[in-house]
Amino acid sequence: MVRKSSLPAIETGEPAKTPAAKVGRVQIRKKDFVDRAAERAGGKKTESRTAIDATLALLGELLLAGEELNLPPLGKLKVTRVKDNPKGKVLMVRLVHQTETGAAPRNEPLAEAAE
Repeated sequence: MVRKSSLPAIETGEPAKTPAAKVGRVQIRKKDFVDRAAERAGGKKTESRTAIDATLALLGELLLAGEELNLPPLGKLKVTRVKDNPKGKVLMVRLVHQTETGAAPRNEPLAEAAE
């Protein structure tokens, strides 16, 4: 089930016009996330769920510990602020998602070596 907020969504595929443009919020539940991951990986949902549970738990632990994560293709994650809340900790996280055009150069030569 996908829930939408009252904010209008920005069409995907086009870059934001301004740096502070608000993106429409769509909430994806864990079950939908697992379904999509299993479909993309071509595996079983139970295997995907186990791997995703372990990954999410580890991500939470690392972010709470203040670790900076570099996880391509997702990007770089860094906790900028932590706030205590009665329901738990609130982490303000900065995510820098690098697009293919802005990706770091690979260690491949521009041309093949002359024979």
